[in-house]
Amino acid sequence: MKINSQHMERRRNKLLQDTADFSARRMVELGVNEKAADLIATDIADHLADVWGGQTLNFPKDYLLKLSLQEDEVYRKFNGNNYAELALEYGISERGMQKKIARIKERLKRQAAGAPTLFGSLA
Repeated sequence: MKINSQHMERRRNKLLQDTADFSARRMVELGVNEKAADLIATDIADHLADVWGGQTLNFPKDYLLKLSLQEDEVYRKFNGNNYAELALEYGISERGMQKKIARIKERLKRQAAGAPTLFGSLA
């Protein structure tokens, strides 16, 4: 079965537009000036098209759940100073693990402030 190229073009454009719209909205929510957010969001979508254009990608639907579960596991193992040990266990750099822990802490802070969450608490 041959896929209609116009159909694929519409889907591709929808993905890039959705990426730009979501990125801009999140930046504005985080305090970025609306015009700057729109420019950055468009740059993100353009970057995706430039770097990944022409490739066929498949995003598993459960990716965010798996990521959330892994972050939950990492945070439960974190004791305050075992970045190197966790980095080795999960195959990332120590700096990468520090960033991951910081993202988890920031998400927990937003949760505590009443921000909506996708998968519930990590605590």
